[in-house]
Amino acid sequence: SMALSTQLIESVDKQSHLEEQLNKSLKTIASQKAAIENYNQLKEDYNTLKRELSDRDDEVKRLREDIAKENELRTKAEEEADKLNKEVEDLTASLFDEANNMVADARKEKYAIEILNKRLTEQLREKDTLLDTLTLQLKNLKKVMHSLDNESTV
Repeated sequence: SMALSTQLIESVDKQSHLEEQLNKSLKTIASQKAAIENYNQLKEDYNTLKRELSDRDDEVKRLREDIAKENELRTKAEEEADKLNKEVEDLTASLFDEANNMVADARKEKYAIEILNKRLTEQLREKDTLLDTLTLQLKNLKKVMHSLDNESTV
């Protein structure tokens, strides 16, 4: 009977010791559950951030490509503008040359016409002089004939 009660006491002791261990284990499990939930939440947040970062990287890549294209287009446009400016300069230069040549030609023509006018004026003057001389000679001739007529009638 003594052994039985000793066994009972030991059994109760063992049981309370087991209950203690069980409580400890339950607490550990509860805290581990919380840690796992926390870990899962962090993992989810991490994956979300990773996706967002990946999207951001894609966007940055796209923007870089856009910038490269814009730069290419700007360079092309600048080259075109330079080419057009050069063409305009060349055209302006050739127009100036043409205008200068036309002015030079016009001056030459004017000079030629002035010389021709002088010659024609001189020729006219010479003809006028000749005409005056001939008229004078004619008058003299008429006088001579008149006086001859007079002499012959006398």
